[in-house]
Parts: sequence; C-alpha cells; structure tokens
Amino acid sequence: MEHELMAGLKYDGDKPIMYLVRPEFTEGVGKVLTFGAKKYAPWNWAEGINYSRLLSALDRHMNAFKKGEDLDPETGLSHLYHAGCCLMFLSCFEEWGKKEFDDRYIVDND
Repeated sequence: MEHELMAGLKYDGDKPIMYLVRPEFTEGVGKVLTFGAKKYAPWNWAEGINYSRLLSALDRHMNAFKKGEDLDPETGLSHLYHAGCCLMFLSCFEEWGKKEFDDRYIVDND
C-alpha cells in the first residue's frame, strides 16, 4: 500500500502556482530592470509611461526578434526579456488603475 506524504495544512489551492514561472524568464526580466534602474532610477517605470510608448517598444523588440536579432544592441540582453518588461509595465498599470497613461487610440465602429 502506498502512503501519501502528510504535511501541515496549507490552504493555497486557489493561489497561482508560482513555481511554474521559469526562473530564466524572471532573471532575464530582472536583468533588463537592473539596466533600467542604473540608466534611469529604480522604479522609474512605476511612475507611469504612456501605453503607446510601451506598445511601440514592445513592437520594436518583437519585430527585431522576428527578424532574427536575438539580443538588444544597447543592453546585450534578449529582446524577449525587454518585451517581458513592457508587458509587465502594462499589466501593472492596468492592475494599479493608472488609466491616465492609457492613450491607446481605439476606433469605435458602432
């Protein structure tokens, strides 16, 4: 008969399973953020950046990657990690309700 290892109770069944996020990704994004902290200031991005600027940067990094350029020439870090930063910034602004930076042009076809 197999025995299941028993441990103390921990009610976290509805929480995100954070160990599924690969450390290579978080470390890569962390390297980009470290470069930005030295160039600008730590948490500079958290003050707010227009969505259009972040979307443009995201598109530039993804287009460079699609064209076969793996590393950003300025930082020497993966374009994908830079894109990850852009996505993190945008998702944080959405979560934080920083709507004053949402300058997307949305066409209403109704």
